[in-house]
Amino acid sequence: ADELNIETEGNTVKISGELIAPAPTADEKVQTLRSEIGFGKFSRAFEMPEEIDADKIDANLDNGVLTVRVPKAEAVKPRTIKVQAK
Repeated sequence: ADELNIETEGNTVKISGELIAPAPTADEKVQTLRSEIGFGKFSRAFEMPEEIDADKIDANLDNGVLTVRVPKAEAVKPRTIKVQAK
């Protein structure tokens, strides 16, 4: 979680961070020829289709899965307008 950074600008949410390769243990004598898991810095940006409320963004990291909840801004949420009869 310390290596993750979440930023917003307008309707864009940017997630960046760094995956650090695990240090080999003293028991490991096997040479790795190919690894499918990438390590190093990464960055992803997502353009939201609606206005977002950046103050209410919530992010959780659980068992290696990052969940980011980005709520719509109040002005964008649909609302019902009551019609008054005279």
